[in-house]
Parts: sequence; C-alpha cells; structure tokens
Amino acid sequence: MWSSESYSQDTTSVDDDVAPKSRKEKGFHAGFFVGTYFANKYTSSLYDGYGIDANGNKNDFYNSAMYRQIVLQNGGYYSGQPDRIAQVLNVQHNEWSFGQGDMPINLKYNIAFMVGVNLRYAFNKTSSLILNANTSKLTVNGDFTIETQTLVNGNQQPVQIKTFALVGGEQRLLMQLGYQQILGDNDKMNFFIEGGANVTMAKLTKNQINVNGLIMDLTNVYYYQNYTAYRNKYLTGVGIGAFAGMGLNITLGNKWLMQMLYSPSYEFVKLGTAPKFTLNHAFGVRGYYLF
Repeated sequence: MWSSESYSQDTTSVDDDVAPKSRKEKGFHAGFFVGTYFANKYTSSLYDGYGIDANGNKNDFYNSAMYRQIVLQNGGYYSGQPDRIAQVLNVQHNEWSFGQGDMPINLKYNIAFMVGVNLRYAFNKTSSLILNANTSKLTVNGDFTIETQTLVNGNQQPVQIKTFALVGGEQRLLMQLGYQQILGDNDKMNFFIEGGANVTMAKLTKNQINVNGLIMDLTNVYYYQNYTAYRNKYLTGVGIGAFAGMGLNITLGNKWLMQMLYSPSYEFVKLGTAPKFTLNHAFGVRGYYLF
C-alpha cells in the first residue's frame, strides 16, 4: 500500500533581501540648497561714495570718501603731489573736474549666487521642522563721472563726460528656523509651503572706484583707530525677520527628496545708519537625504 503525503508552500512570504525598502518618513534629513538671491536695493545706498562720519552722520560732498580719494589724495590738490587722475585720463592737471553732480547713480545689487546647508526633522510624511543656513556674496554696481576739457592749439575743446565704475561687496548669512508642510498625499510629487523666523548677518567687504585702472578704496577711512566702534555699528550687523517658501516637492527613490523653491524673506539688514525691513527673494533647488 502506497501512502501519499501532501506538501504545501506559503506563497505569501517574501525574502527580506528581495523586498523593496520603504521610504523613511520620520526622522532627520540633511541636504543642500543651490540657487539665486535677489537683494533689495535699499542698502545699496551705503556704497554711494559719500560715506558716514565717526558720529554716524552722512558726509557732505566735500567730506565724502570719493572727493577725498579723487581730488585730495590722487588729484594733485596739494603742492608737490602728483595728479594721478590727470595721468590716467591723459589730460593736464587743470583739464579735469569732479563735482557733486558726478557722484554715483544707478546703484543696485546684482543677482547673487546662494548656497547653503538645510536640515529638517520630519514628524511624519507631510510635516517637518526645518533649519536652514544659506550664504551669499553680493556685489553692488554704480556709475560716476569725471568731466574733462582740453586745450588744442590754445582753443578750449567741448566738455567731455567720462563714465567710470563703482563696485561694492557684501556678505550675508541667512539662518532660518521654521515649519514645512507638504500638501497632498501623492507619493511622487506634491506642492509644499513653509515659513518661520529669519536671522540675517550682513557685512560690508568692499567699496572701490576705478578710473581707467587706477583703483581707489573708499573704505580706507573706516580703518582709522577712531572708527573701530563705527565699523562694528554700521558696517556689520545682525537683524531678525521672517521668511516664507513655496514650491514643488519631488520624491526621488527611497533616500532623496528634491524641492523646487521660491522663498521671499522680510529681512532687517542691519547696515548703515537707517536700517529697515526690506523684502528679498531667493529661487533655487533643495535636496534632502533621508537617513
């Protein structure tokens, strides 16, 4: 007599090594931000060539940093002093002039590159606490003029107005602490919003003018001994404001998130004698690695 045995196999079990890993929804995520920063032009007036005296008052024209550099220090104003301005303009000492109407105009910040380290703690799939540290090096550009009037065969030629460049440099560090909410329950792509507190640390790093290759530093006066307190008060500063953000959240596999971000920030940039809140803008891409 033959006996038979029946065998069964559990078809519902799956080898752990083969099973797909699920995306970690809760915990710490670290990443980066790369984008552009559009600074409000309000603080660009700090680079206008007038400068501020040790008491925090804006200089008049004849005490301005540009008048001192162009006329007094490089213009042969004092007896026996070479006229470097005339040399680079290829004119005689008395054939050029610089007046208040020649001071810089059209001062503005250029679009700046911004990078940063971004962290977040996810409470669940859609809600997170975020901490961002983004930095940017800003440049300011403006134009100023010098007038020349030469003599040819004893005849005075028409006045020529020559335009030259002013450049400013500034560093900013934006520290942001806030909340991020992902909208919707799509596993691949969703909109998100965020907002919170913003701390802006700013520092003036450069203010120069260039006359045909003759570069003059307008910040020299700020490094006199009696300007130490001035530099700490007017050329560097920390201000508290607020930021917001919105964009598109994209899931890239189980370990990465990418966010396309627009972030307006209401910043108190504490530079100069009359700082105030201004609206600035950032656009970029943020990536998070899910630990």
